[in-house]
Amino acid sequence: MTPICTDAPQSALQIARTVKPSAIFLDILMPGFDGWDVLAALKADPITRDIPVLMISILSERSKALAAGADGILLKPLDGDKVRTAIASLKAARRGASASGGQRIAGER
Repeated sequence: MTPICTDAPQSALQIARTVKPSAIFLDILMPGFDGWDVLAALKADPITRDIPVLMISILSERSKALAAGADGILLKPLDGDKVRTAIASLKAARRGASASGGQRIAGER
């Protein structure tokens, strides 16, 4: 996996449509077009709706994130272990979803 980073929420939508990443790690607190807006736009777009999204927050907003279509939430501060565990959980969920017809991870860490 090769990460692609941006601090411009609007460009994240175009990047997601063009690159079709394996997963998106999305910060909730951003100025203007926040993470909730980006998540709603990603899930409304047929090209990006199936890309797994993990929200990143200083607050535990797991229920809201899952209800909005995210696949999980990671609590700040992030570290390598949290990110690796989240990626492993996404991979496991994909394998399980293939076998069971779909499921979300609830990776609050």
